[in-house]
Amino acid sequence: MFAGYWGRPQATVDANQNLWFHTGDLGRFDKEGFFFFIDRKKDYLRRRGENISSMEVENTFHQHEAVAEFACYGVPSEVGEDDVQVSIVLRENVSIRESDLCIGL
Repeated sequence: MFAGYWGRPQATVDANQNLWFHTGDLGRFDKEGFFFFIDRKKDYLRRRGENISSMEVENTFHQHEAVAEFACYGVPSEVGEDDVQVSIVLRENVSIRESDLCIGL
């Protein structure tokens, strides 16, 4: 077990409940009993009443050959909840249009 979050004693207390450490990881078991990681509960985005997994969005951008690095996160929306924003770093010597990133979206 770890000693706690560095400089965040309340976060350490919040993560430890009923003698268990709660990671906030979300997953599912398939029919054969294999566990699949879905996302971190704190990383879920809520947009227009729908829960969106940041990991699923990032996996989509991971498939694009022009993308070197990326991150998906929520930003405040004028309509409430979050809007989804993705920051992307392209591979060297690559130039694309924004519409080229709309694969499978």
